[in-house]
Amino acid sequence: MSIGISIFSFGLGLWGGGVWMRRQTANEASEANLPPREQASPIAPNTHQYVVHEETPVLEVRKETSRDLYYRKLFEEVTKFNISSDGLDYENLQMLADSHSKIGNLDEAIKLYDSAIERSVAAIVKDKAIMLYRAQAYGRVVQTLAEFPAHMYEEEARDGDNSLILAYANSHIKQGNYSKVIDFLEKLLPHFQNLSKELRYVLASAYEGQQSKESLQKALDYYQQIYLEDTSFRDVREKIDTLSP
Repeated sequence: MSIGISIFSFGLGLWGGGVWMRRQTANEASEANLPPREQASPIAPNTHQYVVHEETPVLEVRKETSRDLYYRKLFEEVTKFNISSDGLDYENLQMLADSHSKIGNLDEAIKLYDSAIERSVAAIVKDKAIMLYRAQAYGRVVQTLAEFPAHMYEEEARDGDNSLILAYANSHIKQGNYSKVIDFLEKLLPHFQNLSKELRYVLASAYEGQQSKESLQKALDYYQQIYLEDTSFRDVREKIDTLSP
C-alpha cells in the first residue's frame, strides 16, 4: 500500500513539474514578445484532459521571419550583382517584386509586378498558339498571337527558341501574308545568334511567294545558303533548279 502511495505521489510530482515547466515556457515566450505555443482549457472539471486552443504558433512567426530574411537577401544579391530582370520569367519577376515590396521599394515593385503579369499572359498565349499551330489552325494562330507582346519576339530569337517564331511566320505564309513574314523576320535577324535552316527556308518561301524579280533572287540566295549547309534539306535542290536563271 505504501509503495502504491509513493508511486502515485511520484507521478503527481512529475505532472506538477510538467505544468510548472509549461508555464515557464509560456512566460519565456511572452517575455520574448512571442505568442505561447498553445493555450489549453479543461474539457470537464476535475479531469486532466485538455483541449488545445491554437492561436499563433511560434513556428509560424519564425517562418514569416525567415521569409522576410529571404526576400531581403534576394534583393541584396540582385542589387550586388546588378542582375537584369529582362530575361527572368514571370515567377522570378514576382519573387523579385515581392522582395522590393518587403523593403519598401514600392515603385520598383509595381514595375516588376506589371512585367510579371505581362510575361505570365505571354506564356499562356505562346502555349495556346503552338497548340493551334500543331493542329494546323493557322488562322486562329494569327488571331491568338495578336495578343503576344511584339517586343518579346526579340527575346525568343535571342534565346534560340524558334517554336513561336516559326508558328507565327508559317501561319502567315499559309494565309498568303508574305510581306508581313518578311518584315517580321528581317527585323529579328540581328537578334538571332544563328539563323536556323528552318527559318531561312521560311524566309525564302516568303520571298518566293511575292513573285517579283528581286524577291525571287533573294529566295534563291537563301535556298542556296541552306543547300551549302545541308544538301538533303527538304526540297531546296528542286527550289534552286526552279529559280535558277
